[in-house]
Amino acid sequence: MVGSALTVNARLLLYSAALARRFNPQTAWFRVVGSHFLIDQTYLSALARPGHDRRSFRTYWLALGSGVMAVWTAASRHRRAHSGAQGSTS
Repeated sequence: MVGSALTVNARLLLYSAALARRFNPQTAWFRVVGSHFLIDQTYLSALARPGHDRRSFRTYWLALGSGVMAVWTAASRHRRAHSGAQGSTS
């Protein structure tokens, strides 16, 4: 089980290596905060837009990551709220 988890999550090492040239010149606070948004969707979206300077990449990455996080949180809450209601009627 641990081996499977390591293998599946090893992709994040590859993602971070591929984005290193965009993260290295950024400020320390952005490298700390921005790294929390490193998931498949943000990685692929960032690769699709290579022409950002430092500031525009920072803005793009934070907006994209915040948007994904907001949708994920809303969907999780919605599912949790409705799974209890469906379970009690079955």
